[in-house]
Amino acid sequence: PPIYDRAALKLSNEQIAKQQTVPDSSILKDKQYPQMRYEALATANDPYYGGSYSGNWYHSTIQTGRSWDASTGSSSTVIAVIDTGFALEHEDLINRWHTDSGEIGTTQSGDSCHASHPGDKKTNNCDDDNNGYIDDWRGWDFTADDNNPQTGTTNPTGNGIEHGTIVSGLIAATSNNSLGNAGIDQQAKIMPLMGLDDNGSGYTNDIVLAVEYAVANGANMINMSLGGNGYDAALLQAVNNAKTAGVLVVVASGNCGTSTVDLCSGLEAPGRMTYPAKYTSTLSVGSTNSSDTRSSFSSYGPELDIVAPGDQVGPLAGWSLGNQTSEYYAYASGTSFASPIVAGIAGLVRSQLGNPSVDQLTNVLLDSTDKIAGLGGATRNNEYGYGRVNAHKATVLAKSIVNPPGTVGTTAIEARQPARGGITRTTSGSIQSDEWSVIACRVDASDACGTAITNGANVLRIDPVDRTKGASLYYMFVKGSSLASGTSTVSVHNRNYATGVGTLIK
Repeated sequence: PPIYDRAALKLSNEQIAKQQTVPDSSILKDKQYPQMRYEALATANDPYYGGSYSGNWYHSTIQTGRSWDASTGSSSTVIAVIDTGFALEHEDLINRWHTDSGEIGTTQSGDSCHASHPGDKKTNNCDDDNNGYIDDWRGWDFTADDNNPQTGTTNPTGNGIEHGTIVSGLIAATSNNSLGNAGIDQQAKIMPLMGLDDNGSGYTNDIVLAVEYAVANGANMINMSLGGNGYDAALLQAVNNAKTAGVLVVVASGNCGTSTVDLCSGLEAPGRMTYPAKYTSTLSVGSTNSSDTRSSFSSYGPELDIVAPGDQVGPLAGWSLGNQTSEYYAYASGTSFASPIVAGIAGLVRSQLGNPSVDQLTNVLLDSTDKIAGLGGATRNNEYGYGRVNAHKATVLAKSIVNPPGTVGTTAIEARQPARGGITRTTSGSIQSDEWSVIACRVDASDACGTAITNGANVLRIDPVDRTKGASLYYMFVKGSSLASGTSTVSVHNRNYATGVGTLIK
């Protein structure tokens, strides 16, 4: 639609004025883009709140507890959440927000704002850190263009007032405090960026500005549980720039799997993936239910990368006008809530890998998925991507990559020489039925590698995650439940040799 078609875009006079001058954006400053509308991606209707359903099933499904044996995250990881407003004072989130050190404390002599705006940097109405935003000590509200991303400030009964809070809690709600639920990444900080209003909707400029802000101000990854129904050149450029800068962008696939109304209209059938999930520079996430099948509402298609629990998950930190600090919901549904689960796991993996590239981080997440029944034995399909995320497998794989068993070695192997391998676990002692171990195997690039696990007459053969020849290091997963009781001998082999690498006792 034309950029100033108010009837089509439903933009206020204030919004139209804002889109004419956007000095903080390298993308928007030189060109006026059509304003595409985006919505928070709860289910096609509202999220399911209340009731007696126990939504905590997702933790056991993705093996969060096991993943914490390897990593509980890092406080240096910053995950930007671009969403509706946030319950900034919620008891389960109040200590989880990222703060801008350049906008905290008291101005000192020599500071750029000391002479004109001395005092508390949080409230001195000055851009102390010269990033183009005044007093942005705790995120930004791009819908109102101010430093208060608090939910409910314009419409405390809007359809989107809880959304940003729920998403943030799934990623990093405070753990071990006897309140609510545990976020997946126990250490990461959330950068709260309000790009959607209290009604759960927003437009191109605000979303683009939020992405650019996240990248420029230290975010390591971005979660966007939002979607639109049209190609958006400005947002595409923003997420492409984020990936180039090393920032992983995790997005919800959409809730149009069975719907053709409103946001879902005009999207490509049958799966109706939304934007920006259709952009290849994002990690797009669909939803599964407690039966490990695709949620009926979950959008899918050739651009889908991965799936995660998003159907009746909880309990969840929330917000209401009557309870702004300790509101909880039993559960909620939507790809909005699958996406932050993947973002939280990405935070755990990032803490292990250090400062990985987007591709390195993505590869660990995709290579460690559970190949659930819906894949039909395939590596990938359009309904499930590469499979359902598994936090335990992702973190044990990351551990093997960062600290490979010494027996794997660091030097290349010549053609037709014995393979080298080793076993990585996140615990010690007897292997448990629900525990995954990783077998690493080094071969010459002209070979492929496999694993044989022998226990008496029982022989379990395991192929690597990637069987394509040309790699020199392969990884294979083995679960305790697949082993026979007693001592199993593990060997790795190429086409000429088998090499014993250790034992697993069950």
